[in-house]
Amino acid sequence: MRRAPISRADPSASLGAGGASDGALQRGPHLRKHDAPALPRRPRRQVRPAKQPDEIFAVGAAAPAGPRKAPARDGTGADDVVEENSHGCHLLHYVRAEKGQRDEKCMEAAFRVWTFPHHIPWGYNRGLMTTSDSKIDVLFDMETSDPDDFFALCFLTSHPAVRIRAVTITPGTIDQVGLVRLVLDRAGLRNIPVGSRSPDHAKRCVSIFHYRLLRDIPPSKPDGLAYEIMAHAIKSHPNTTILTGGPLHNLRLLLENQPRIRIARWIAQGGFAGKGVVPPEDRLAEFGNRETCQSYNFGGDDTLSLLQSRQIAAKYLVSKNVTHGVLYDKTLHERLARIKNKPPGMQMIYDGMDLYLKSKNGKAFHDPLAACVVVDPDVCQFKEVEMFRKKTEWGARLKTGTSMFISIHADMERFIRRLMIPSP
Repeated sequence: MRRAPISRADPSASLGAGGASDGALQRGPHLRKHDAPALPRRPRRQVRPAKQPDEIFAVGAAAPAGPRKAPARDGTGADDVVEENSHGCHLLHYVRAEKGQRDEKCMEAAFRVWTFPHHIPWGYNRGLMTTSDSKIDVLFDMETSDPDDFFALCFLTSHPAVRIRAVTITPGTIDQVGLVRLVLDRAGLRNIPVGSRSPDHAKRCVSIFHYRLLRDIPPSKPDGLAYEIMAHAIKSHPNTTILTGGPLHNLRLLLENQPRIRIARWIAQGGFAGKGVVPPEDRLAEFGNRETCQSYNFGGDDTLSLLQSRQIAAKYLVSKNVTHGVLYDKTLHERLARIKNKPPGMQMIYDGMDLYLKSKNGKAFHDPLAACVVVDPDVCQFKEVEMFRKKTEWGARLKTGTSMFISIHADMERFIRRLMIPSP
């Protein structure tokens, strides 16, 4: 049985003179959209200007090349400095955004961050910093036979743009775990999980340098197996960047034991790019016209399968042909000495190099360079390649569509600026 249409009572009272008739306001198939009374529009919320800008690094929308002035993203009319980087991204240095701000345009500008402009699957090209405090989630996989990884860890613990989600160690002896916990404790990060591949390893695997610098390093047990700690961190925070500073055993075990896991970005210190990839003007004299070279961190054929893995969306290799040219010497040490109120991480770097430079003229900063790339990818210039292995040596060939990029040049001054962690 068809029901009669329902009419509103006295619609002309609400519409005033010239209002629609009762029939026009009846519900039914004959009702037309424009016959309904217009509802008052909700006033648009005004964005309050921030009291002071927060300095962060963010990727803005496409803009003409070169430094320029752009309208502020918060509607205040103030100017934000935008400059184009070598990857074709645009860096928004100052974004005025109050904490708790919910204006969509402001949020889009404030919380979109360092990403590489290449296509990355799984929607990863939306950005890395997705939380309101605009930090990059990082998992650091390291070793301790050389001071390099120690300095990289010190850098990551105190940089305001980084949130360490976990630290994993190879092989992961209790002495190595104790060293890592000591650094984390001094930086005020006592709740960071630490994973180990082989806590029962026979040797200590901590260099004499660390004991001379830190004196007493109490042994400590890990929180779990390295690949399990890695898996938990990535599943909890899918945009986590994995930074590897040593052999790749833990990463290999992760992919073998978690075949469905997806890694958004992997930055590795290792590999080599020679002639055919690196322009002559960017080649270091020690490598000359070599096409291949040994790379300690990359080891054997197991690494080749990692580099070809589809479980890793984007791979960036901070390679030997570049890191050997990035030296921390006495001149750089003097620059760091002039910085007052150093954060704990920077203070440990300074104290460590103060000890190191008493017997050496300088040190190649392999892993700290890779750590700086986590924060600022324009510290290095990259080319898309495929990697190959020739006997015991590694090389690279130019090839598009691989989502694998290797460094060919480092901007030394930019690296130094990133290494100098701002005081809290």
